[in-house]
Amino acid sequence: MTAGDTCLIHGGVYRETVIPANSGISGSPITFQAAAGETVTVNGCDIVTGWALHSGSIYKKAGLPLKLDVLMNQVFVNGEQMIFARWPSKTNSDIWDMEYYQATGGSQYGLVDTNHLTQPDDYWKGGILCWCVMGLSTKAYDGGGWYQARMGITDYSQSSQTITMDDYDGCGQPSVEARYFICNKLECLDAAREWYYDTGAATLYLQTPNGDDPNRYLVEAKQRLYGFNLSDKAYINIKDINLFAGSILCQKDTNHCIIDNIKADHYWWSLAKSKNWTYKDSGIIIRGSYNTLQNSTLIYSSDDGVVLGGTHNSVVNNLIHDTGYAGPVCMGIRVEGGWNLVSHNTVYNTGKNCCGSVGTGLFHSVIEYNRWYNHSKLANDDGATYFTGLAAENTEIHHNIMYGPRPSCTYSMGLYFDEDCNGVIVYRNIVYSPYTVSSLQVNNPCEYSFFSNNTLYSYSKIWADWTRSYSLNVGCYFQNNISTQRCDIANWGAVYDHNLTSGNPRYTNAEADDFTLRSDSPCIDAGIAIEGITDGYVGRAPDIGALEYGASDWQCQVGHNFANPPVCKWTTANLRYRNRVENPSFERISSFPNDPTFDRLDGWTKYGSDTSTGEVVKSLTSATLSPDLIRHAVAKQCRHSAKLSSGAGIYQVIYGLTPNTLYRVRGFMRTDALAEGRIGVRNYGGEDFYKSNSAHDWSEVTFTFKTGSNNTRAEIYAYKPAEAWGYTYVDDFGLTEVSEGSTATPNIVIQETIE
Repeated sequence: MTAGDTCLIHGGVYRETVIPANSGISGSPITFQAAAGETVTVNGCDIVTGWALHSGSIYKKAGLPLKLDVLMNQVFVNGEQMIFARWPSKTNSDIWDMEYYQATGGSQYGLVDTNHLTQPDDYWKGGILCWCVMGLSTKAYDGGGWYQARMGITDYSQSSQTITMDDYDGCGQPSVEARYFICNKLECLDAAREWYYDTGAATLYLQTPNGDDPNRYLVEAKQRLYGFNLSDKAYINIKDINLFAGSILCQKDTNHCIIDNIKADHYWWSLAKSKNWTYKDSGIIIRGSYNTLQNSTLIYSSDDGVVLGGTHNSVVNNLIHDTGYAGPVCMGIRVEGGWNLVSHNTVYNTGKNCCGSVGTGLFHSVIEYNRWYNHSKLANDDGATYFTGLAAENTEIHHNIMYGPRPSCTYSMGLYFDEDCNGVIVYRNIVYSPYTVSSLQVNNPCEYSFFSNNTLYSYSKIWADWTRSYSLNVGCYFQNNISTQRCDIANWGAVYDHNLTSGNPRYTNAEADDFTLRSDSPCIDAGIAIEGITDGYVGRAPDIGALEYGASDWQCQVGHNFANPPVCKWTTANLRYRNRVENPSFERISSFPNDPTFDRLDGWTKYGSDTSTGEVVKSLTSATLSPDLIRHAVAKQCRHSAKLSSGAGIYQVIYGLTPNTLYRVRGFMRTDALAEGRIGVRNYGGEDFYKSNSAHDWSEVTFTFKTGSNNTRAEIYAYKPAEAWGYTYVDDFGLTEVSEGSTATPNIVIQETIE
């Protein structure tokens, strides 16, 4: 096929990975589409026949090479997914019921269970131990949270009733609170609906749901990860096609591809060995640039539902559910990269959160008009969203509705921004349902972020007071929010005004999830104008909360709509007081670790006598370090900083400034040897100005400048003089317009019963 061709596919099951030979071109894509009225399924499995009795109710198929890692295989009987054999066995088909044993002790590399580990020596050697580091009844994080670590078993002793693992988990170690099960051993196959694969013998073992001969059924074993592999391809359209036991891969060079109206069922499964808080691409993988996943239904992924990375990609108008059920730290939609769009999706039944990003490069993306619910089905200390360890660079999260954490989820939140999460713009979201901690959780350090015009109901609380002694929180705004049950913002130095902090907002019918305001609401005309957020308000002033009285009610527009697909376009609010620096914390590299074409100093330019050493360097995330270690860490926040040798500098030109306006420059610097480093500004309509720093600890450098009468740009820079030896590290830059401050009435407190 060549550019402009369409392949109309007749109904049937196609057991292959489709890899287009060619790319299309702009205006003439190559299209793979089901013929009208016909059902086409691309299946990742092959049929398995020729079963022989092994023993009891267990049958086997010898001489069957499975092409995938055994921990990523799947087996189906008449379309029903079978269970990878495990001990203890699952007694039901509920994917959210982990059915585990509880340990009685443990150590960094060992787990002890004096109640159940009674088998002979080496019985479990060679298996996989899947265990959870969170507590049961004796810990704050109780209630069934399951963040799963998976380690190989190198030894098992009957006398000590101890399993020895081949690795350890940095988040914790087995103890009396640990829960576990064992898999990847034939000895685990002792119940109906279980299977095991012996890699060395190339033999598949199976016990059917009825314990009878598998030759009576359609048995399928997974042989391919992907139904479509679009790596390095451009302008490919996939339309009206089903996927079974297979995913779609769009890698870094994939561009301008459209995946439209697919139905993916059981499209990803893995029990691969891993530690807590480790991530691998999973689910439908959308990287590259200008690619779109739209109008599709995705059901059953053990890990992420969708990974959205790269740049200028979109995930729009999809129904995604039952993801993250194997217990890893996964998301319905994981968002990375830049200028990406997540819009009008419905995501529910997730092991952890519905949408988020952890420790990656995320910048200038938009997450809007999504509906998220029934989340955190396996997790504690979790939210409908979860973002941490990133400089989000004015990523916008707006016009979303979220509710319904697992009832037993302790420490449940709606919008959750954990430590080291900077540069988020969060507005006009509706959060309701009984969250146990807060509807809006912001753990610091958090900088250059906006939280405005959000409606928080049952538990109507903003909590942003988890402070640390080494934290500086600047450029944050909390305005026009309804947070009537509690509002904790302590030691922040944030702008905090025009919020309804107690009393009755007087919703139209909150019990029926209608959060429009009644005509007698105290929120009407009580807010402050925020350019880009409250534009077009009705009345004397903007209202407090997500829904403007008398304006169009956008609640009905949230989530997917297959009957009338929405038209979505990436647009941003461009707030006046946002941080104007691109790549301010040098975190963009996190989304492109294997892409040599992506500039490690994206947005910055090297200069000086030694341009070879202006580089991004990596350290542990600050979330894992004590305050004393933070002061000397390579990165001030998150994972990266810029490293300058003598005579080296970096600069960035900031465009779109307003003439004759006061701006503040802020950055952090530390040196190896108490030598001088500089942060400065030039070419703004005034004299070159800089401040020096020679501290060994991370130290803040800040100053203001005023643009000239005709100047709309400025150049900020960091430089290490040639005569200074050692290295200088710089991190966390900001350039913001100096706020004029609020002159209207601050937060509104009403002494009456909350509705």
